[in-house]
Amino acid sequence: MRSRLSWRSKHVGAPPRRAMLNIWDANWGLELDLCPCDLHFVEYLAEARIKGATIFHFGYGGHHLVGAECAKAEQGNVVMSITASPQEHAAYERLIIESPAIAHSYVCYFGDIYTFNGRLMPPFDIVTAFHLCEFRTEANDAYGALSDWELLEALCKQTRPGGRVVFYRGSDGWQKTVPLIERAVEAGLLRDDGEFKTLRIMRRVD
Repeated sequence: MRSRLSWRSKHVGAPPRRAMLNIWDANWGLELDLCPCDLHFVEYLAEARIKGATIFHFGYGGHHLVGAECAKAEQGNVVMSITASPQEHAAYERLIIESPAIAHSYVCYFGDIYTFNGRLMPPFDIVTAFHLCEFRTEANDAYGALSDWELLEALCKQTRPGGRVVFYRGSDGWQKTVPLIERAVEAGLLRDDGEFKTLRIMRRVD
């Protein structure tokens, strides 16, 4: 008698291959000559005397500079961050194992930023979008991921009125990001709020 498994293999074919998460297979260390945006952001928080802010940081890197520095500072800012790098997330696990007090103000999770869902998030006072237009590829299409514009729109809407959305002018995706910023301005989501070193600061429209 033919088994059910052999019948399925012959008549239905092999199960379709499942879509895999589009991950970043690397661990980005602190290379300030190549990417100073996180340092400049920490300096901006201090110079602008921003206190008690809830921050969403797009891409924390294996160095965890933003979260670690905010945890050490006395400004009372808290940071939620995301990475699609298993290595970087493992670095976060090591960080809080060795320095558990950091976990009071710094939480990181592993996932694809292009599956961002505001219903799962608190409202933010500041959002960094330093790496917009850098990682979105056709591989994300297989699981219905957001486009770069849809992501920016969602991040803007998750930002409190008057809050800040911060971009990095040295990003590999900067040339593609500029039209999206302009689109957000035209859509009444953002207004310009100046620059700080390599950063472009935008405000969520009230």
